[in-house]
Amino acid sequence: MTGSNRGKSAGSGAVLGGLLVPGKPQILLDPDGNPGWRSLHDSMRKAGEALMENGTELLVLYSTQWTSIIGHQFLADPEPKWTRVDEDFHELGTIDYHLKMDAEFAESWRQKATDRGLTARTVAYEGFPVDTGSLVALKLLNPENRIPACVVSCNMYADRAETVILGKATRDAVEASGLKVTAVAVSALSNRMWTRFIDPVDDRIHSA
Repeated sequence: MTGSNRGKSAGSGAVLGGLLVPGKPQILLDPDGNPGWRSLHDSMRKAGEALMENGTELLVLYSTQWTSIIGHQFLADPEPKWTRVDEDFHELGTIDYHLKMDAEFAESWRQKATDRGLTARTVAYEGFPVDTGSLVALKLLNPENRIPACVVSCNMYADRAETVILGKATRDAVEASGLKVTAVAVSALSNRMWTRFIDPVDDRIHSA
């Protein structure tokens, strides 16, 4: 099962909107550890409910927590299934996942990126370590896998111009798919972690 909603008229795909969401595991695994974590958890769940209502047929994720060195990678396993332990916050425990991906869209997305001159490839093998950010986003926005998804990595050496080209390739793939898509960027913005151990309840935004 690829989770594909094919059958729409070719060329009629459109982006319905976009979401910018955080991807740290506390929001999913320990939402009551801090009032801010609970607020983010609940807000992402509400956003997920809105996706069900607005007719979104595919979630397209760009996760800054899935970094690649050479080019951009697209997750093309139709049903990635494994267990994740966050590399920084082991004590929070595991994230068990069994996701529904649109492998057909992943291949089209890769081709559109290649057509625009980017280095790109698909990735699909058992046990591929889906990044924490993608898992947090998908489990809170789409907990029952009712909407298929597709994820692209963040090339850590890509500059603004290359990222814009990736965005154009994404638009190309969406338009060709015939699907109604919501774009999701998983990012911590310019955040960095505390340099000393703190009580979770004291976690906060350091400054504007």
